[in-house]
Amino acid sequence: MNWTRNLIAALFVVTATSGFAEEPKEAPAAPAGQQEEAPKAEQKAPGEWEFEVAPYLWWSGVKSTVELGPVKTSSDIGFLDALDHLKFGGLIHAEANNGRWGIMGDVVYLKLGEAAEKRIGPKLKLIRVDAKADLAQSMVELGGFYRISSERRSFDILAGGRYFGFDTDVDFGPVSVSREKDWVDPFIGGRFSTMLSERWAFSVRGDIGGFGVGSDFTWNAAALFRYRLTENSDLGFGYRYLDVEKSSDSGSYDSVTSGPLLGMSIKF
Repeated sequence: MNWTRNLIAALFVVTATSGFAEEPKEAPAAPAGQQEEAPKAEQKAPGEWEFEVAPYLWWSGVKSTVELGPVKTSSDIGFLDALDHLKFGGLIHAEANNGRWGIMGDVVYLKLGEAAEKRIGPKLKLIRVDAKADLAQSMVELGGFYRISSERRSFDILAGGRYFGFDTDVDFGPVSVSREKDWVDPFIGGRFSTMLSERWAFSVRGDIGGFGVGSDFTWNAAALFRYRLTENSDLGFGYRYLDVEKSSDSGSYDSVTSGPLLGMSIKF
């Protein structure tokens, strides 16, 4: 896990060497007729709140291992197969900032399911049993940030808490088994953003958490490209990786959720 901690440290190093206090030099003007017309973002007055809401899709696969006493189960659903198992998904990200200070929130709810017909019995297996398994995974993130910025790049210092909830329902013929587990983790991290052109921007975020409070250790990383559509809307796409490790006297849980991101943000 040392390299994950180094990822967070590297973000701070990038910040220190990116020249936030230095005003970017004006680029040479493009020849007439070749200048890209880009919508200009609305400038907020000092002390005025800015808001951003971004519904999005996380086309994620889930790889998990759950151990309860002598029972150990594993599953591996790649993001290419996720749509075959997805029953419902709801995801939204929101932020508000006033000057350098801001707050943020993120809600993820995914319900995956699989149904199959099993045949049991000696040799001919004449007895048919319907089997069904559902996994509901929910995550709610609340936190704040402090922004260090120049005209074209910024770095946010992040801190907050992240709630995890997992519900598992397994039906095997007349037998039904349900398990529920939830906890809250603190997290700290950073987010670096830079303008690539008048329309394009890139951001990368990394954070670590858990620290034995809820889970043993979590780490989360995401990279995102944004394309400005209008003055108040962006289209974003990228990739996110979330690793959760938790153990207790009753068992252990290890989960990796990862996959592409696609969403649209609206600012007001």
